[in-house]
Amino acid sequence: MALAREEPDRCPMQISFTPEFAQRLRGDLGVRGRLDLARGGEHNPHGGGNTYELERALGEDMLLVSVSWANSYYQQSGDYMDEWGISWKSIEYQTPYGIGHYTEPTGHPLAEDH
Repeated sequence: MALAREEPDRCPMQISFTPEFAQRLRGDLGVRGRLDLARGGEHNPHGGGNTYELERALGEDMLLVSVSWANSYYQQSGDYMDEWGISWKSIEYQTPYGIGHYTEPTGHPLAEDH
């Protein structure tokens, strides 16, 4: 609509979820589609096996698709290093519904390169 210079009915929506929230939301919405079992059945909001069934059920206007480095989020539980030499740390947080986690990069292969 924007490209046709028409006024949209709302602001376009794209939402990303941590794996725990995605699992809870799937249950609440009754989304029973398949998850990528190679990733332990976890929802990766950055691509990496995401089937986008949850995003489609919510009527999102855009799907977040990534390749390579961006798929390193939620690669595995705990701290790890991806194939690019980037270190990741799993950060736990508490919610009224239980413990969740998200990932943060903690190191990169060029950190000592001067």
